[in-house]
Amino acid sequence: MYITLDDLKLAIDEDRLIELTDDDRQGAVDASRVDDAISAAQGEVDGYLQERYDVPLDPVPALVKGACRDITVYHLYSRKVEEVPEVRQKRYDNAIKLLTKIAGGQISLGVATPPEESGSEPMRTSAPAVFFDNLDKF
Repeated sequence: MYITLDDLKLAIDEDRLIELTDDDRQGAVDASRVDDAISAAQGEVDGYLQERYDVPLDPVPALVKGACRDITVYHLYSRKVEEVPEVRQKRYDNAIKLLTKIAGGQISLGVATPPEESGSEPMRTSAPAVFFDNLDKF
């Protein structure tokens, strides 16, 4: 996973996490709901990055952790409220813009990208060989 519950607690306090995940009113964060939101966010991140990078990323760059965290929080809010708070919506939108720029090559993660797929034509590294059938004409 790109982020953990502890990473998530850097973006949102535990009381709010309880409010967003504790459907059964146990008074605690429902870790399975958090994991579901993290998985959904990671899937979204990977969907953007898979054309440029081998996913899942390991190690996870800080930019990806931040985007995944903001997307996860957005998913947690959207499962509980009709209207996501404006600041959470903006953070989600900014995370998607960031991922789009990373996917488009405008921002680099500083990790190796897979080699370009070659077409059906092999790449030449030297001039083609020339063969003569009839050298006695020269």
